[in-house]
Amino acid sequence: SWYRGHEKSDWTLSPSLIRDNLVKYETKLIHRFKQQAISLVAARPDGIWEWLLYMQHYNVPTRLLDWSENPLAALFFAVKENKDTEAASATVWQLDPISLHRVALRPSEAENLPRLDREDDRLEFYKPPGFTTAAPNQSLPQCPAVPQRLFPRLVAQAGAFTSSQANSLPLDQEASAGEILGRYEIPAAAKQSIRRELAIIGMTEMSLFPELPSVARVVRQEAQP
Repeated sequence: SWYRGHEKSDWTLSPSLIRDNLVKYETKLIHRFKQQAISLVAARPDGIWEWLLYMQHYNVPTRLLDWSENPLAALFFAVKENKDTEAASATVWQLDPISLHRVALRPSEAENLPRLDREDDRLEFYKPPGFTTAAPNQSLPQCPAVPQRLFPRLVAQAGAFTSSQANSLPLDQEASAGEILGRYEIPAAAKQSIRRELAIIGMTEMSLFPELPSVARVVRQEAQP
């Protein structure tokens, strides 16, 4: 199973590009990011999926939706401290990626999930416009995809993704949602105690974001009276 935490229970399972109504700007976002980022990346990304992974990593809206193979990582994101969502109940979603793969692409071997790399053509229908040679297809649901874990953060969070077509519905609104999704509600009053328990077992910002900015934030917090 894969897992995803939402700080508010009414948030939908839709990637930022669709959620923020930016689909018509997708090609521009990609081209501008590639133009500005190419001199700053250690190794040139190999194809559109690696570019999208870079964009997702740096919070540029994409058609990718983050999941984790680790339920505790999803729980961390569901209850993380945020004054704007602290009073709301949270949700941890559970996804069966193999069942979703069977629904999305109906392959003969559903257990062999697609990969986010240029050598796997099973996601051709899911590529952004201008990066695919596939003919238009009927509307398909989001599809699970296994990434190359290019960043320490993806490794630490046991990251995985679903990819959307431009008109894919949120996963929780799909007709097959009952077959592929489970959800766990977390009362707002339980968030603080869950955060404490996660910290005790080492599920912290620094463990999930093993990067210098995370170290700096934690050190600043510890220095506060």
